Amino acid sequence: MGKGMVEVVNQQAIAKFNERTQGEQTDYKTLQAQHAEIIKKIDRLEERYIEEEIGSELYNKYRVRYKGGKEEIEKNLMKLSRQVSNLDGGVGFAMKLALELPLKWVSANYNTKKRIQFLLFPEGITYSKKTDECRTPRINSIFAYVAYFQQIEIKKEAYQNQDWILPLLQLW
Repeated sequence: MGKGMVEVVNQQAIAKFNERTQGEQTDYKTLQAQHAEIIKKIDRLEERYIEEEIGSELYNKYRVRYKGGKEEIEKNLMKLSRQVSNLDGGVGFAMKLALELPLKWVSANYNTKKRIQFLLFPEGITYSKKTDECRTPRINSIFAYVAYFQQIEIKKEAYQNQDWILPLLQLW
């Protein structure tokens, strides 16, 4: 696959990732704002307690409430923080792996082949004895893009190597 095609696949993968995580990014920003707000409330509560505006009973009641809310928000922030800080680097690594996959498969041992298979087909592979066919419910989108663009490039090269086909293609 040429460098231009690799760049197209990289851009497409990044766009797809951003599209799929758009709602999560909005939720993450909302949670960050809530986290900042609850920290302000905790600070204000401590300040009022130190300045003896409120007693220890009221302080303890609200401290427990705010601390529980803060922990819940932080737990949700951790769940949503799986956004990749270096998305370009991650996609580049995945592309390199995808392009080298056939060589890695040939030299891999059984356990490595199982890991590669799960990477390609995250929901597994099923086999039907009745039809003697394998099925894959889903293919990892990075590898699907690579396969798609490699097919396009192979077809393009095949057509370019056959000069008599080019005039026919231009008619379409």
